[in-house]
Amino acid sequence: HSQARHVQITVSSTPAGLEARVVDDGGGFDPASTLAEAARGGHLGLVGMYERVSLLGGQTTIESRPGGPTVVALSLPVWPPSGGATG
Repeated sequence: HSQARHVQITVSSTPAGLEARVVDDGGGFDPASTLAEAARGGHLGLVGMYERVSLLGGQTTIESRPGGPTVVALSLPVWPPSGGATG
């Protein structure tokens, strides 16, 4: 959708958890109005991403503006041991 020519994807593991970041040089958008309009129209891509990351205890941020660039980042905390089978 962004008509980006270049995209940079970074995924890293830290002691606190996982971090991922996508940066593109596309056309950009206004995050607040775009997310609200997408949710009203039943287009739940970014809205669904926010929800899934939140359910896992993480955070999502979207930084963009018309004309670009756009940065989508998320962080997920380390999961505690499940208490299931031990090795």
